[in-house]
Amino acid sequence: MFDSTVLFTGNKSAVSNDWAPIIPEAFHYVTDEVTAETIQSVANTQKQYNVVKRENHIGGELHTRSNMAMVMDDISGYRSQLNKLSAVFNNSRHYSIFILLCGQQYTNVTPEVRKSMNAIITMGTDPVSERDRLYDEFFSFVPSKKLFIEIFNIVTATPFMALVGDRNVYGNNWRNRLFYYRAKPYPSSFKLGSHSFWESHYMRYNPKHNVELLRWA
Repeated sequence: MFDSTVLFTGNKSAVSNDWAPIIPEAFHYVTDEVTAETIQSVANTQKQYNVVKRENHIGGELHTRSNMAMVMDDISGYRSQLNKLSAVFNNSRHYSIFILLCGQQYTNVTPEVRKSMNAIITMGTDPVSERDRLYDEFFSFVPSKKLFIEIFNIVTATPFMALVGDRNVYGNNWRNRLFYYRAKPYPSSFKLGSHSFWESHYMRYNPKHNVELLRWA
């Protein structure tokens, strides 16, 4: 699904254990490296790569795009940087970039960014006020707040289960926009990015010397 992937995170301690097996370390941007300029540079490189690929493609339409997963984990402390990136969030589909924002509370993400979200995946939250805000901002298509909270409590009471709201579905039937998902343990072989993408990482990244020779930006 994704030809390449890149990680931006404010949590340095989570990199080695949580993300390194899934996303190549050569494409990790951690703490001080999480800047609007870096994120924009990655997006620009991805956009340009797709332009070149379209110009030189051989085959059908599916071969004219290169899809990227951009994971942003625990970046609540970078609100000022995210505020500068409305163009990246609003136009990510044109760059063939799938952006995944991970955080403890959605309110840690700036309102401008929240407006551009196509879907929200939420798990249990204790404060009633947080559930109220979730309904008001994302799930108001459910006929009543009471019904939403009942559904929310039932779904999130099950371990590893999340409630999903899809903002891209239109129509009068609200049930077509609301889903639940129960995660399964992912296999140790699970990785984001194509085989050739990981091969480039293995060939050019030396973890012992912390030398990163291959970067998008």
